[in-house]
Amino acid sequence: MMIEEQLVTDAASDDHVGHLYGRWQMPLYALDMKAKAVERSALEAEQERMLWAEMGVANEH
Repeated sequence: MMIEEQLVTDAASDDHVGHLYGRWQMPLYALDMKAKAVERSALEAEQERMLWAEMGVANEH
């Protein structure tokens, strides 16, 4: 499939395939990658929540 879609060149080797296979984080084909509308305030609130969680502090604000 990748060859038919011209996503790889003739320079690609089995070693390249091994690196991709061994280092790929997760299969993305199962994820819904469509954009969705989200309020900016919701994004900022989530960012704040994640910051506090990273610091190990409960956000009481």
